[in-house]
Amino acid sequence: MFIRLRLQEKRRQRLNQGRHRAFIDRQMLIIMLTSIFLFFSTQIPLTLFNILLTPILRFQLSLTQVVQMTSIFNFIAAINYATTFYVHCLTSGLFRREFYNTLHCCLRNNNRRVHPRIQIVSNQIAQAQNGLTRMRETKN
Repeated sequence: MFIRLRLQEKRRQRLNQGRHRAFIDRQMLIIMLTSIFLFFSTQIPLTLFNILLTPILRFQLSLTQVVQMTSIFNFIAAINYATTFYVHCLTSGLFRREFYNTLHCCLRNNNRRVHPRIQIVSNQIAQAQNGLTRMRETKN
């Protein structure tokens, strides 16, 4: 009976690991496809503009138009950098879960104990402040 229960528990663990692995694979696929789409939609226009600027567009556009077009395409390219952060970090459930776990562990550890050096320094600061207060009171 114990052997059967142990085997059933191992089967459940393997099933849960398979589900977790499928979740991670699905998250990675979504992130990869979104990154590819963002890259092509933001970097390709800038690259085409830079390639076509010298041989073709230089003679057809004024200097002001070239500067305006360059700033517009650079702005579009900058959108790629901004949105990639959000796609990789903030929209990923896996990242959010790991981030919250890390944050929770850091906060929990900081609340439990204070490093002895920090206590010594904070006591020294308090003593120095008390000394300054006494000096000011004696001057007045």
